[in-house]
Amino acid sequence: MRPFVRVYIEGGAEGRAADRDFRRGWQAFLKELHELAVTHGYNSLRVVRGKGRDSTYRRFVKHRNTYPRDLCVLLVDAETTVPEAARVWDIVG
Repeated sequence: MRPFVRVYIEGGAEGRAADRDFRRGWQAFLKELHELAVTHGYNSLRVVRGKGRDSTYRRFVKHRNTYPRDLCVLLVDAETTVPEAARVWDIVG
């Protein structure tokens, strides 16, 4: 089985309809990335809604280990700038 590109995205409202709309909107926005992934041997691009930042990060870490062949991408908004001496992961996790 070919690997997937999994994009873990922070945000979204509660409920099934909101979940479906969230995925549909992001899949439309990332359509070109999906096509590029398929062209380069991936099965498809999957949008994973993480809701809050901590939940999104935990799902990203867990699934990155669960699906080691997949390309897992984390997309969260910036709450603050990253201090010069810090690493981005220090802010996210």
